[in-house]
Amino acid sequence: MAALSVEKNIWKFLVFGVNGRINRPPLEIIRNEVDGKIDSFIRSGSGMIVIKLLKKISGKHFKFYPVAYALAKCARCGDRQVSKEAYLLIPKVCKTPSQLFLFHYYCKAANLRGDWPRSHRRAIAAWYTENKENREDVVQFARHVTKYKCRYGISQRRVIKSCHPKPPNEKFGFIFRYITKGLKKANEKYPPQNSAGKKVMSDRGEDFLRDYEAIKSGRVPLSQVTDAIKKWRLTWEHIPPKFFEMKKDEENKKRCKEIWRTLLLQSQMPMTAIVRNLVKMTRLGLLVPNSKEENTVCQKLNDPMILEQSNIHPYHVLTALAAYRRGQRRRNGEDIKWAVSEQVVQALFQSFLHTQALPFTDKRLLLAIDSTIEMNNRVGSSCLPMKEAAAALALAIHQNSKCSETVTFGNVTSKFEFQPHDQSVFDIENALERIHQRTENFQRSDFNAPFRFAKQNIETYDGIVLLTSLVDTEEAATIRRCFQEYKEQRNGSVKAVVITHSHSNHVGTEEDDDILDVEGADGCAAKQIIEFISDDKEGLEEVDFVEMRD
Repeated sequence: MAALSVEKNIWKFLVFGVNGRINRPPLEIIRNEVDGKIDSFIRSGSGMIVIKLLKKISGKHFKFYPVAYALAKCARCGDRQVSKEAYLLIPKVCKTPSQLFLFHYYCKAANLRGDWPRSHRRAIAAWYTENKENREDVVQFARHVTKYKCRYGISQRRVIKSCHPKPPNEKFGFIFRYITKGLKKANEKYPPQNSAGKKVMSDRGEDFLRDYEAIKSGRVPLSQVTDAIKKWRLTWEHIPPKFFEMKKDEENKKRCKEIWRTLLLQSQMPMTAIVRNLVKMTRLGLLVPNSKEENTVCQKLNDPMILEQSNIHPYHVLTALAAYRRGQRRRNGEDIKWAVSEQVVQALFQSFLHTQALPFTDKRLLLAIDSTIEMNNRVGSSCLPMKEAAAALALAIHQNSKCSETVTFGNVTSKFEFQPHDQSVFDIENALERIHQRTENFQRSDFNAPFRFAKQNIETYDGIVLLTSLVDTEEAATIRRCFQEYKEQRNGSVKAVVITHSHSNHVGTEEDDDILDVEGADGCAAKQIIEFISDDKEGLEEVDFVEMRD
């Protein structure tokens, strides 16, 4: 039987990914992180526990790549029962062709025996033909296969040709023929009417593909494009790049602006697409104060139900905030500027708070933000500085605690006040500007400093939270020593949390369970911190491993 710690390591990988990374890291990094754990776990006869973990987390994850990788490892393992259950789980885990293709990509990386073995072909074919949503709405199916034409080097045409799905009816046969041969060949095999004069293809399915092909050609007027967006709820992936050109030609800008307006107001644009294209829509003059477009964006960003359904990662929202609020950037040697909407900035921060899903705490907290030069580095490959990520996370915790103090530390410790903006809503833009001004010309921080500040304070703290870039072995030892001293002198039940934005040495040890390490851009970090300090059940404990073994 595998050790409980191994099970928790696999659970942490599924929830948090590799070192908290939001975006999919290179395959070698994932292999180094989890391959040995999952393989040994399956070989020990506990593969079904991984399957049950995947069932439990399905639809509740911020990051899909850990789920896809674990599912692929189970599907391609030597345990037939585990492999069978993994393939049966595909429709529940993979909701879109993009997710299906990532699963297949990892299967190929897991030394797939042959290019398309029989069990693999059957499972992929079943995703197309037995998916309940695809059967109920043929237009939704057609929308999916045209939106996700190719991902991770895998195309729809290649998949259909390789797995040979048997169409359950002529509607599916038409779409499969369209994917592999094109619209003309599909019409030849499945003519609009058969010999008895009966309609073969549903009107909506046939019309959708016809309109999509017309737009794809790029030889249609603007009105036809906008009408198709309204009628079929097309996304920006369906529109050819030609219609999004933002050259100096005013006609091109006008056309691009109208398409983005229609996509925003008429097509139920996904939250991720809205967040990614805020700068583009602002440059086009859509997000002007009190406009219908600005109100729509702010309303969606502040709608908890939309945010929950989109499953957008908090740090994606924060990255968008970091890029948007600057009002300028440099790309390909050109300076690009835009008029920042204050309402959008505040809506982005409120969206960040919503995605954190924070509980309230009455514990007294000390939030200490590292202010050394190193904190000006970016989080991963994003444009988000570590200092801004730390300040936003500290503000999220501060706003959901009854009593907390924030300080910055490098060589010295200084208080940092979050200032209200309007109706007790804190001014995130002002906070980020002021946090940038607090940069000390030191490469490494003195981790004694925040603990000295805590000892000098009259009040005792229930939780001390350190937000920094990374912690080496010597610094980890310093934090443990200072924390133990504070614990002995001031508060025996105090908890410490160390948040790093790079791969670091762990401060917590098996002997001291009052220290929590949070690594990377963790989507559940703030919630985990408050629950840990409040002595609530930790997120990892929500999985009943004993029950799963049974």
